Amino acid sequence: MPNKSPSSKRKILTATILSTLLISALTATLLIGNVTANPTLPPSPPPERITIKVQSPVRDKVYNATEIPLQFYFEIPDGGYRSKDFSVVSVKYWLDEKRVGKHIGEDLPKPYSTVLTGLSDGEYSIRVWIKVYVFYQYMSGYSDTVYFTVDTRPPSIRVLTSQETFETSDVPVNFTVNEPDSWVGYSIDGNNAVTATEWLGVDKYRLVLNGLPAGAHSLTVYAEDAAGNRGASEPFNFTVTQQTSSETEQTQPETEQTEPFPTSPLVASSIVASAAVISFGLIAYFLRRSRKSRVT
Repeated sequence: MPNKSPSSKRKILTATILSTLLISALTATLLIGNVTANPTLPPSPPPERITIKVQSPVRDKVYNATEIPLQFYFEIPDGGYRSKDFSVVSVKYWLDEKRVGKHIGEDLPKPYSTVLTGLSDGEYSIRVWIKVYVFYQYMSGYSDTVYFTVDTRPPSIRVLTSQETFETSDVPVNFTVNEPDSWVGYSIDGNNAVTATEWLGVDKYRLVLNGLPAGAHSLTVYAEDAAGNRGASEPFNFTVTQQTSSETEQTQPETEQTEPFPTSPLVASSIVASAAVISFGLIAYFLRRSRKSRVT
């Protein structure tokens, strides 16, 4: 086998070196591309969603206002994050399943709140959604649905009793309240209100006004609902024609008191015995006089 010339050896060596350099370059390129496509990232947060809790409106509360503050806060799953590790991207809220508000990024006031305006009487529901950016990824979550009620109208009270004249000083009065109440009271002739405690059924009450003096009177009934709205009935005017027992005693003229004739058995026996003795004495006296007159 013939020996290779020096020029052939140099060509083979050059080809080997070039191949090695080419392979090294390709390997380096692949490694660099892989590192660029998959950079080293912070640990990903847990898969749990953000927790959002609505503080206002309060669940099942009745409000007597048409503007109610919406306040809430959120919690990111525990991952050792600091406040600078995330930022609020967007907040939305739904009133009765209709989106009525949206805040973007820095426009969101802190603490997280806004005002629900233009509410009318009725039942409502509110739900909040928030989206934040945490360590190169987005996280979001919904709050629970909170139900509340707006009630700005005072209760309506109607007196059922139609009688206008009473011959007794104890006057019964029935009335109704058109909605559940938290307090019911009444006032007679403009005096301070007194709490009513007797009722006949749901939202139906009965009063007995005791010891009213004779004359004209006026009754007003009050009621408060769960929202604190107070309503008043139309004045119920009536007349009492019979005086109370205390007034009768004051107007009765004083009469002279006489001692009753004694009627005990012992006293009666003594009286009978005395009468008998006197009777016998009189009879004996008349008999003696009759005898003397005959002798003479």
